[in-house]
Amino acid sequence: MNKLLAFTIPLVLLAGCNSQGTIKTPENAEELLIADIKRSDSLAKSSIAFKLDEIPAGIRYPELRMVDKANPPVTLNIPASQGTVKPLALSALFKSVRYMVLDYGKDSALCDSYSQVIPVGDGYITTSIFSLCYFDSKGKLMKVIGKNEAGLIPVPNGIAFSTEEIIGVLPNASVKGDKVVYVTVDIPKKLSMVKIFDIKSMKTTLSAPRKISNFMNFMRLSPTLVTDSSWIEYSGSICPISKYTFCLYGMKGDTLTLFKNSIKGVATKRGNITDPDSWFRYEFNNQLTIRQPYCDTVFRFQYPNTLKPCFVLNFGKEMIDIESAIMCKTEGKYIPSFWFETSNAIVMGYSKNNDCPNNRKANKVKFYYAAYNKATQSLFHITMPAKYPEDSYISNDIDGGIPLNLGDVRVNNGKGIVLLSRAQLTEIATNETTRYLPKANRDAASTRASKLRSGQKLVVIYE
Repeated sequence: MNKLLAFTIPLVLLAGCNSQGTIKTPENAEELLIADIKRSDSLAKSSIAFKLDEIPAGIRYPELRMVDKANPPVTLNIPASQGTVKPLALSALFKSVRYMVLDYGKDSALCDSYSQVIPVGDGYITTSIFSLCYFDSKGKLMKVIGKNEAGLIPVPNGIAFSTEEIIGVLPNASVKGDKVVYVTVDIPKKLSMVKIFDIKSMKTTLSAPRKISNFMNFMRLSPTLVTDSSWIEYSGSICPISKYTFCLYGMKGDTLTLFKNSIKGVATKRGNITDPDSWFRYEFNNQLTIRQPYCDTVFRFQYPNTLKPCFVLNFGKEMIDIESAIMCKTEGKYIPSFWFETSNAIVMGYSKNNDCPNNRKANKVKFYYAAYNKATQSLFHITMPAKYPEDSYISNDIDGGIPLNLGDVRVNNGKGIVLLSRAQLTEIATNETTRYLPKANRDAASTRASKLRSGQKLVVIYE
């Protein structure tokens, strides 16, 4: 009998996958590593992509973790700043706002409520559980890169799908330059494949197929492109606790680097567990920045094998730990929910206790929003009248237009982007929970909603 899962909120999938091959490290691995780092640095300066094909298949570089003496990590004492609360306006994060309408045209059925948008080259891709689509700079749909052919069942207020039948694309695509990296799966055959789509040539490169053992491992697949033909994945699991967290792979199926899991804890299996923390990834100054769940450190990644700490999240003894998560003991624990970085600031959200329907109903979860001003090196909490994250916006004081939900924006290299449907814009304009926003912001959302046709979505770009 098919197993069904239903989602009534936007789907966010974690990444993961362990390579099962045997790796041999040559005697001169250290010399090769030094040479490759020098070559990678040289190529990065000249804006030429490093070709992974030059590396013999099967080499694994030993991981390195080191402090950048020129840029030592910044410790953020987060709960200690809860007493310092002030408003945050959009102009503190970005300088300009512009708008673009994406038109799905005859493929309007792919315009679902769960899409996210990512800039690629001069255009955009949208990614969801239904499809992966590429739009040009004018918002015209140029190509449906992939879509799900089986297993998806639309239901009221959400999506249901068979965990045994999905054949198609997963929604966690990422972008580097003019290339889009994504995953296709064939769950009946327990196979996955990483694909790289080039928007200039409109051609797709395929990786070697990989066997995946179970459904949840499928759902973690989320590669991040770091060169033309290599990607990094989060491969952690909490039950059992995985040996490695981040893995660097090549298109031939070779494992280049494995980063050990620094999180310690129990690995006891039980009927019910919680896994409330999540990893994040983004680029800042063209450098991949990552954090694994239940870890207090944010790292910058240097190809091919180095992690450099840049921020330390100090929540004290109340920070969620892996053992508390597994044992469903999250009460009183601080749990990060989102994080993004601009040239001016760090913005983060977190909750005290796990955010779940029962805790909301019992009023046992509280939400916080904090910002770190890079110029003044000061941390403060953000004034937020709304009770829940989905209603938590900051005012748009740049052009008086649509306000920004801090948890919805996707920021890469200091630029933010949000994808909004007509229904979402209407809710901003009319929902009682957003009455604290300036009338001009709510009116702007209403005006934009009235101009969107069926099969269209609004992209808001912050720079």
